[in-house]
Amino acid sequence: MLQATINTKISLGLAKAASILGASQALYRPLTAYLPISGTPFGSIFCAFDVNPDFKMISTAQPGHSYVTLLADPSIVQEGDYLVGNDIHFVARIEPLRPVLCVLCNQTLDFLDTDMTTIAGTNAYGGRTDDTDAIIAQGWPVSMSARTHSEQDVTKLPSDTRSAYYDVLAPPIPTVTLTFGMRLQDANGQDYEIVSAELSLFGWRLLVGLATT
Repeated sequence: MLQATINTKISLGLAKAASILGASQALYRPLTAYLPISGTPFGSIFCAFDVNPDFKMISTAQPGHSYVTLLADPSIVQEGDYLVGNDIHFVARIEPLRPVLCVLCNQTLDFLDTDMTTIAGTNAYGGRTDDTDAIIAQGWPVSMSARTHSEQDVTKLPSDTRSAYYDVLAPPIPTVTLTFGMRLQDANGQDYEIVSAELSLFGWRLLVGLATT
């Protein structure tokens, strides 16, 4: 009971500070797997972001560090919400008595799966091709960062070059479960393949490899 009372007072304090230091952001609450930040926003909220939870506002975002702390009323947002202003963030984690943890987005991805639908009788080649890829989630802002070291291709042939791998942070996607082998596509049409997928308390954490074929 005492925690709830303290939490309410903290929320009011964060909201008041945000009204002074923050700027208005559009709040989107995705309900489907398609175009989560299009159309009419769910609402708006005054907020600011800092890489440190002390909100001294003296540190700038650094490459490869996507997590930031939200200065705003935490009672207004939910995990998985998008906050859209000059930048795009999604809400990763909400805990009592603490500011909200968000992720700064730098890429927009579509998620694709291979349609393996068959009919009785003789069927054509059943593996993955561009023609069999179906978009299962579209237009999702995410954090995407290149790994410091590339990895050797799994075939380990003498002619192989080292493959590029990326870490991707994304919010939960309604009705969609991401798994090994699914494809991702960025705004430039570049494809990536999911190597590992983990749905944690902070959203999806993916390891993806650059698709070269």
